[in-house]
Amino acid sequence: MPNGITGRFGVEIELNSFDARDFVKNPLKKDEKPLGIDRVASIVSGLGLACDVHEWRYNHNSEVWSCKPDNSCGIELCSPVMFDTHQVMMVMDALEEDDCLTSDNRCAFHVHIELESMDLDEVAASIPAWWIKCEHVFMDFADPSRKNNRYCKPIGLTDMVSHDEAVVPDVLFKKLATKYLSVNSFHFFNRRRPTIEFRIAEGTKNSEIACNWIEILMAF
Repeated sequence: MPNGITGRFGVEIELNSFDARDFVKNPLKKDEKPLGIDRVASIVSGLGLACDVHEWRYNHNSEVWSCKPDNSCGIELCSPVMFDTHQVMMVMDALEEDDCLTSDNRCAFHVHIELESMDLDEVAASIPAWWIKCEHVFMDFADPSRKNNRYCKPIGLTDMVSHDEAVVPDVLFKKLATKYLSVNSFHFFNRRRPTIEFRIAEGTKNSEIACNWIEILMAF
């Protein structure tokens, strides 16, 4: 697949734990690991890529792959900082070959894109305004389950902006600092990291689907 990506990004690949547990009703106990997390790490390590298993925490500027618990589906696999999709394709192809690993509508595929090399004033002015205009198109690209998901709320279904409001771009960019929106500036404002997160993509083990999402979101 052609790779027209310029810039740095990272991804989060969500997978179901082996026991298909409902983590909302039955959360993990202290120091308990979701079933299957070591297997995911082993698959990544088997590709010759470094992979850590650790408790849940934010991963920033990581140089290795990381496996950690996820409170919606069980397992979250985070990439290091990426410049192209080569490793993502390798990892996802390997995950897809393992029939024990599943990714259902509790799972998602998140893309974090770095803004550091861009003019941040321009970013604040352009991303929220264009996303509001285009969000319905992106939602039609995604699995229908993403349109009604508590962890990926479409901005168009919120009361952030009224149809007749004169939008102030930098104010709107700050409004996107809520984590569970389809696109958000949570880490930009709360973690002081020059990134924006797109949470719109459905959970998948398919490398072509994942890399197409990366390509189109980076292009956007």
